[in-house]
Amino acid sequence: MAPLWTHPSPHLTRLDAFRRHINKQYNEHIRDYTSLHRWSVENLDLFYRELWNFSGLVTSKPPLAVANSLAAMWPRPQWFPGAEMNFTENVLATGLAAHPDMTAVSACREGGTEWRHLSWLQLRDQVALYASALQNAGVGKGDRVATVVTNSLEAILIALASGAIGAIFSSTSPDTGPKGIVERFAQIQPKILFVESQVLYASKRRNLRERLSAAVDELKTKVTGLDKIIVINDPAWKKSGLRGGLLRNIDLTLDASVESRLRGSSKRLLDLSSLSKYLLIIQSTSYSRKLPQFNYLGIEATPKETNPADTVWLTMNSSGTTGTPKCICHSGGAVLLKNKLDLALGIDMGIDSTYYQYTTKNDRKLTLHTSDHQTGWMMWNMLIGALSLGSRIVLYDGSPLHPTPSFQLSLLESQGVTHWGTSPKFLAGLRSDPESSGIARRLESLQNVLVSGSPLSTSLAAWFYADNFQRHVGLHNASGGTDLVGGIVGGNSLSSVVGSEMAAATLGIKVEIWNGDGKNTVPSGEIGELVITKPFVSMPVKFWGDDATGNRYFDTYFSLYPGVWSHGDLISRNVATGGYSIHGRSDGVLNPGGIDGCPILRALPVVLVRVRFGTAELYDVVSRFPEIEDSVVVSQRVRRCQQNGESDIEDERVVMFIKMKSPGDALDDSLRSRIAEEIRRTLSARHVPEEMWQVKDIPCTMNGKKIEKVVKALVAGEKVTMRGSIANPECLEEYVKFSTPGKLMARL
Repeated sequence: MAPLWTHPSPHLTRLDAFRRHINKQYNEHIRDYTSLHRWSVENLDLFYRELWNFSGLVTSKPPLAVANSLAAMWPRPQWFPGAEMNFTENVLATGLAAHPDMTAVSACREGGTEWRHLSWLQLRDQVALYASALQNAGVGKGDRVATVVTNSLEAILIALASGAIGAIFSSTSPDTGPKGIVERFAQIQPKILFVESQVLYASKRRNLRERLSAAVDELKTKVTGLDKIIVINDPAWKKSGLRGGLLRNIDLTLDASVESRLRGSSKRLLDLSSLSKYLLIIQSTSYSRKLPQFNYLGIEATPKETNPADTVWLTMNSSGTTGTPKCICHSGGAVLLKNKLDLALGIDMGIDSTYYQYTTKNDRKLTLHTSDHQTGWMMWNMLIGALSLGSRIVLYDGSPLHPTPSFQLSLLESQGVTHWGTSPKFLAGLRSDPESSGIARRLESLQNVLVSGSPLSTSLAAWFYADNFQRHVGLHNASGGTDLVGGIVGGNSLSSVVGSEMAAATLGIKVEIWNGDGKNTVPSGEIGELVITKPFVSMPVKFWGDDATGNRYFDTYFSLYPGVWSHGDLISRNVATGGYSIHGRSDGVLNPGGIDGCPILRALPVVLVRVRFGTAELYDVVSRFPEIEDSVVVSQRVRRCQQNGESDIEDERVVMFIKMKSPGDALDDSLRSRIAEEIRRTLSARHVPEEMWQVKDIPCTMNGKKIEKVVKALVAGEKVTMRGSIANPECLEEYVKFSTPGKLMARL
């Protein structure tokens, strides 16, 4: 297959400069990406040393080594021992040094009618104010700062303020249900919680106070150290007092917190020079390895808190497939290095770039608000990574489909976006919007498009370049995960785009594809388990609450193949092109698509948004119905058929099988509706299964555990041969009749 895209000037890219540096430094003769990747995984110590140097991290103490050992993946290596750094200083350093008066962040509300812009100097000062507020609220090094906020300027400021004072940042989106909020934050015991109680979506302002109050009811009993809840942008709560003030010392708005802590009852903040004893002046004027003091408004200051580079800065949560979501902990140094690797070397982002990334969520019916800018997903953190490169970022808070999908292209044009992060589902929506092609062809500034979240179809990749987007734009399909806060396979400026394939493995990531016998299937091109066989820098530091031996961490990544990271994806590699294709999850994570129910989408024949979640959340809801004995939930891959008869949109839907307690009872429409409503109320509309079917029995293991993988295989039309481990194999035949249908109309 002929390439759809090759970089027009690869010799001008940062990746090629890195290649030339490696050749000169180590007397190598690397000519292409394949050889560069091979060198990176065969010389891990040298590669990560050069990545550290390339990244220009600012430290108060330099690293003593790349790692304490790279001989094995488990136990996890300690990375860059001896290095001390301030996370937020490193995020701001490049932009402040390169163009302090230029715009760092542009944030807008839905429809682009309300914009806020901050220069790098203004961003630094705002972060300093937020950091001061946190410190004066009693938050210190190692304390957790939690947020339930949208993709807003406030989210960025809170994250950076947390890093400035050595606190640990954690976030989830406002559409998370009360149970989800409690499950995630009860683990880490935050000291302070920021929430947004109302959000704008599809031109409607959604009130989230009831949901947040329900979460607070439970949080106050499970998080004993939660001192404050700060409600952003909602003066109405000053009257309600958050149900009469369930928690002590509640600050109602961020401004109130800053004002009350810093200057009493005065209505205006004092000038910065008079706040010197409160402020963190975070700035770097060079790439020096030493942490310099610097002068600002006559005040000499340095960041107040530094941590070892391998210290936890960020916690993120798994989907909760087998129970309570795992709390995955990432270090500040790893997040910075991985982001710089993926963005600067991967898609050539730098100080001359403008990055716009929205992260999609599923809301089929708009009976419940959802934020398309999900701060709890890994891709949101890439925005902070872009800032560390000196790039400008654009934040958008609201529905990307309002007033039309093509509005997003107008935003790209008006803001001069060079790098755009989106999803195949959204591109499919643009294909059906008659206005999109004309705008796409005008996008002179656009250089690279990063797509993730679901498989990219070959036809969609071909459409992208068929007189729609300009030929110089790279369409980079990528796959990675929260587990490593970045990519595993994806595109780059030295590799061609061939169909919908992901061009190559990321530098420093030793990807292999193993079958059930633990043999590498890469030479044959067969589908197998995606594994990583050598250590990489963004391995999680730990799981929060794990035991001293890291038992849960080990079970998650290393129990399938001892000593080898198993990622949970099915993948294959094209022997001819070297490109990779993901074939779905190999575990029980649900990753459905769905149609947003806003009126504009009634004309769109495709599913646009996607979210990942676990089955345990659904089982918990179903267990509340006394007439139901058991259930099993799996994902089912289907082809969505457009109104014109085309069927090239690959999708994944959630289906639920239910066993009634009494053999004479039926799963009727009334019960289906009640189940759906309870799921929608407790979790969200995006959790509601597309189909619910009654079955006689649920397959289980000898010790009584339901077997999701077997059901998933059966509804996909696959044969199940491992019946010996199934306690009730006679029930399997009933599931065959629910195997994947040939075509389904897109749900409008």
